[in-house]
Amino acid sequence: MLLWLAGCVPNDPSFVEPFDGQTNVAPDDPLLVHLPERYPNEELLPDDLVTVVDLESGGLVEGLAIYEDFVVVFEPDEPWRVGGRYGWAVSQPLGEARRPQLTVPPSLVGEASFAVGVEPVLLDATLFQGELCLFFSGPVRDGDGSGGAALHQLEVAGLVRSDVPTTAREVALSDTLLSDDDGPREVARCVPSIDLDEVGPDTLARYTSPSGTTSAAPVRTAKIDRRVAIRHRFAEPE
Repeated sequence: MLLWLAGCVPNDPSFVEPFDGQTNVAPDDPLLVHLPERYPNEELLPDDLVTVVDLESGGLVEGLAIYEDFVVVFEPDEPWRVGGRYGWAVSQPLGEARRPQLTVPPSLVGEASFAVGVEPVLLDATLFQGELCLFFSGPVRDGDGSGGAALHQLEVAGLVRSDVPTTAREVALSDTLLSDDDGPREVARCVPSIDLDEVGPDTLARYTSPSGTTSAAPVRTAKIDRRVAIRHRFAEPE
């Protein structure tokens, strides 16, 4: 979905919204691809540039992709279905005679998914300065849904903790991404007082939401901002 004009050097970061795995997408949210260079307004976008699929039905999502001020905007013909899950795929467009030649950077080629109005799940977990830092698919709220002060239940290395306080630290992941004014700002919830002695490369962190939905992610030692960059397509998928 992200386009680079051949022979041009990008001046600004490029990324995709929603990020891969995001679950709090609204029915009327478009799929946005931020471009590093201006694309000719009079030119049609290649048909093979982006494909969106309903992951439950397996059918293609009909919609229109247009260019607006350094952004490719894909809007479906019908609003996203609440509770639905969708996948998008970006391909290297085939060159056509007498049209600008477009190249898709490696970080954008491939597939990703998002969900609409679904409660958050745990996407990534990593160790950072003696704490366990967690990245979710959307804002995590407390048991009554009124705030974001606590995680409902977290299990790591056989230790179960309920109502884990996250007031200890929310680590902004924008240092290597973009600021609030220029692009997405994500945070990791860093949980104190977890016994990390038993945490190894095969350890899973399991999060159970107030409704009982359980999700898990392997505990990594890689930097979580790298994982977030990959989900936004700032970086090439691993």
